[in-house]
Amino acid sequence: SIACLVGYREEAKLFQGALESYNDASTKYLVVGVDGNSAEDEEMVKIFQKVREPKTDLEPKPQRQKLPEHDFEFQKAYEYILNELANSGSLDIIRDTPEDLAICFTQPHRDLKEVRLAAWILSIILADLKDVHYLWSSDSDTIVLPDTISSITKIVAAEPTVAGASALVQLNTAHLSFIAQMAQTAYNCDAYLNRSALGGIGRSECLNGPGSLFRIAALRTVAASWYHCQYPASQSRTVLNEDMQVTMLLGKEGWSRRYSAGSIIQTAGPVTLDGWVGQRIRWSRGIHLHRVHDYQYILSQGYLYTAYMIRSGLYDPLLFLWTAYYAIMGQQLVQISLLDFICLEVIPPVYNYFRSTKPRAGLSRTVAHYLSYRAISPAYRMYTFLTPQKDSW
Repeated sequence: SIACLVGYREEAKLFQGALESYNDASTKYLVVGVDGNSAEDEEMVKIFQKVREPKTDLEPKPQRQKLPEHDFEFQKAYEYILNELANSGSLDIIRDTPEDLAICFTQPHRDLKEVRLAAWILSIILADLKDVHYLWSSDSDTIVLPDTISSITKIVAAEPTVAGASALVQLNTAHLSFIAQMAQTAYNCDAYLNRSALGGIGRSECLNGPGSLFRIAALRTVAASWYHCQYPASQSRTVLNEDMQVTMLLGKEGWSRRYSAGSIIQTAGPVTLDGWVGQRIRWSRGIHLHRVHDYQYILSQGYLYTAYMIRSGLYDPLLFLWTAYYAIMGQQLVQISLLDFICLEVIPPVYNYFRSTKPRAGLSRTVAHYLSYRAISPAYRMYTFLTPQKDSW
């Protein structure tokens, strides 16, 4: 597989740790895209040079022209970047380097989607030259374990109809604050069961950030459409959930997606309440926009997926309304039995806790973190449910 990661002014320690993890994983081919070419962005380039120790440093040729905005075709961009490689002399170096090849490029800052698309196309060109069929895509702060990419590649390669698979996410900042521990608990007590269930029916999300593996044959058919994917309620691509977009486009093309709980990645999570809520609002709003504007896709993906999306979309707003009604009126709007409560709020987190990867936090601390998460999540999800057109965090 080819590893591809992108970032914008990443914290030096996090970026260096991510690059070193790819060295430890014996990654043969690595593409790094830096979203910016100003003096502040040179720090990431210097870290790349320090960790990978490139044998050749090519000076940039004439400034790269902006990729076409309208009638964008993947093949046109592919040929354009291929010509840029040939003109700069990089193409001959790529062909003459059998393995242990790492490429770092910078481009004018715009948004993460543009640099990720450029990195994908460059990676696909490299894959075609080296006869590689799978692409690992991640953020610049994502750490992979030695067997992460190899194990998830086996899962995707086993089924020719699978376009990609996402990995189990762990937060390496969970020890820094109560909020960070709560965020990790949310992953342990919520994400595992949901992603495994969707992965079992081939409908799991492909999280290119923090990390997912793609079959290149599938990715190249949706890359251009993904770049232009934009909902009428928002004029900024960066506010939307790009992971949901690429997942949807792959599904429309008939590809399935899996989830690999045995493939672990580590990433930095928010350590403050403002940072965590802002992140969740961004994700939640993107999901709401996806449900509204892509409802035909949701209805076409089978009964189980449709039921899951309806349930996940309505549960928290209804819980918020029920709680608010009780707080204001002093009466229960809906009678909830003890069995309902156990099935919805006890069994799933307990199951996920014991299925989560060790080491785990103590059970008492996990309960406190989970209750805090469940108290906050209905509020921010209700907020994003009511403000789909708000184009910011």
